[in-house]
Amino acid sequence: MDANYRVLQIGPDPCTDPLYTLDSAPKDKSGKARYHLCLTFDWRAGVCYDTTAMDAPSKVDCATRGEHVVQATAVLAPATSGASCPRDGRGAVWVIWRKLELTVCFRGGDNPGT
Repeated sequence: MDANYRVLQIGPDPCTDPLYTLDSAPKDKSGKARYHLCLTFDWRAGVCYDTTAMDAPSKVDCATRGEHVVQATAVLAPATSGASCPRDGRGAVWVIWRKLELTVCFRGGDNPGT
């Protein structure tokens, strides 16, 4: 399982990429930000996630059983619609983050390990 977050932007200026979900800005002694580290959750197609806490999902082995275990089938950005999500025999489900301009598509039901 790779990292849960990926770096979008780093530098002296505040985050501008619409995908950022976390902005870390360590400060110097005067209180001025030394740099901004802009991160986003690392959604990846084909990877399974435990979405019990959707704000902080965790990557899990796809053989894991659980009510909130899902497998991502596509990550669409910029996108604010699930119309392009792949369908399986049970359809498709998706989550849209409008502010982030991000859509994550999942299999047509939970429990990919079943």
